[in-house]
Amino acid sequence: MDTKLNGKFSNVKQGVQKDSWLISGLKSLSGTDEGKKIIRNSMRASDDGVVIKFKGVNREYIITKKEIKKASREYLTLFDNAGKVKGYRKNYSSGDGDVLAFELAFKKYQQDLKEGKIKANPNLPKCANQFSSEGNLSDTDVTQFYYFLSGEMPSEINNKFFNMNERAKLEDFIQTFSDDRTNKSAVFKFKDTQDGKLSLKTRWLNHQIVSNKESFDTDKVYTIKKIGKNFVDPRNTAIDIHLPLEEFKKRFDKIYFMKLDKFA
Repeated sequence: MDTKLNGKFSNVKQGVQKDSWLISGLKSLSGTDEGKKIIRNSMRASDDGVVIKFKGVNREYIITKKEIKKASREYLTLFDNAGKVKGYRKNYSSGDGDVLAFELAFKKYQQDLKEGKIKANPNLPKCANQFSSEGNLSDTDVTQFYYFLSGEMPSEINNKFFNMNERAKLEDFIQTFSDDRTNKSAVFKFKDTQDGKLSLKTRWLNHQIVSNKESFDTDKVYTIKKIGKNFVDPRNTAIDIHLPLEEFKKRFDKIYFMKLDKFA
């Protein structure tokens, strides 16, 4: 477990907090110079840790090294349907101290909102007043991540009611993102299924082309790393996973997209 606070993001595995929206958002921003600048501007060193600044809501949270270490060692017990212990799982993410700091800061903000220490502000975007009823970081829209760190709302493409306007937005996004990835951030969710799983045929390119099927959780948010002529790379992994573009167009639920030129 790497708990260093160094502004660099390592490979991260999600915990019980169900905050793929936060992890994917950080991965997407950290893939561009402009996004790295947004992240750097959201963090500053303190005497005993780091201060996370939420520009969009003008709030700051001090996260101490002690809190980081405690969170890195926090496990939850998992039970089966019969009430028997079936294992243990990390509560927060594992792999990077900086990601832990952001998780704890978002958790503190949402807890303050839930407990009434922060009053819901109708003048702010809806995402600023979101928190999970489950006591973790689930049920939160990824727009909260983008707005809190940048002060700007991302563009949204909705596949639920796909009219001509949404189709035009999608085609424009695909063209724009495939032409130049350097100053753009994008994440997405798949359409939900009955069991919350989606199995799709992909191509894994790792020295050779191999056809394969990959299982995706529909309750998670995924980073778009790259869009090519006929494929979408749906997440950052050690192996490039290429999903056919036409399959992606049918299966995505929402795309959240932000141009980062103004932050350069």
